[in-house]
Amino acid sequence: MQKRPLITFVPKTLGLRSPFLAEIGNLFLHPYNAEISQKFHDCTEFVYCRSGKGCLRYEDLTFNFQAGDVVYLSPYMAHYLYKTEPDTCRCEFIHINLRKMFDPEIFKDLSAFTDKLLVPFSIPPVLSGKEYPKITELMGLLLEEMGRYQPYLSLSVQGYCMCITSELRKIWEQNKSRQNLSSHDYLYQAAIYMNQHYNEDLSIAQLAQICNLSETHFRRLFKSKFSMSPLKYLNLIRVRESCVLLSRKPFQISEIAEMAGFQTLSSFNRQFKEIMGQSPTEWINHLIATEDTPQVHFYG
Repeated sequence: MQKRPLITFVPKTLGLRSPFLAEIGNLFLHPYNAEISQKFHDCTEFVYCRSGKGCLRYEDLTFNFQAGDVVYLSPYMAHYLYKTEPDTCRCEFIHINLRKMFDPEIFKDLSAFTDKLLVPFSIPPVLSGKEYPKITELMGLLLEEMGRYQPYLSLSVQGYCMCITSELRKIWEQNKSRQNLSSHDYLYQAAIYMNQHYNEDLSIAQLAQICNLSETHFRRLFKSKFSMSPLKYLNLIRVRESCVLLSRKPFQISEIAEMAGFQTLSSFNRQFKEIMGQSPTEWINHLIATEDTPQVHFYG
């Protein structure tokens, strides 16, 4: 049986008042390598393809992109980016905590919408420059602003993020209108509920009730929408949240298992190895040590 590659949690140290980090300049993707692990972050990631062609691998799914496209990655979305042609594929990266970017007292609607962005595939993972030119334009302007690194950068970034999030909301609404309206919102509400209550004793019956669906119908629609069963999605959230705890908190593994919502340590160990490719102890030994990072990294 082929061993599943390790999935690596790469935390991004984002400021409280400036919850973003940019990686700008000559960053080139490498060809596909089956030995490279998929990684995920605890914040939203935007990848702006400057030149060439590449591919996003998410779990067992692949999505192609090219120059002018923007790749959107929701928090905890395991992924691997690589180039697909001999020519170079240059990308720039922005990591943002959108939930911290908008004060819910002032930006109530935008703040509430960011909850929907926690869910994988709430937005198409590849936003084509031809289909969504406004997103491409705004991302280019945001990267230019970050590259200048002028005073009041945080305020400028917040302004661009407001515009980008507003565009993402339009895209989300467009996708909703193309699908089954009666189930679309309910399914996202169930997914959001799992993101917010993952550490509680949730049942499929309880989640189906949120959607006003039978358990059988709920399972079928959820798997059709998110390419995985509700239980697998819930375990995915719990395991990846446990990675954050393992990397940042001085707790015992048994305590983290309980905090992440698992009823038993054996269940936690089994699900962790199935999803992450290694046991919690093996995985934490490979954990990447991180230091405080500035808001913008430049690569020559």
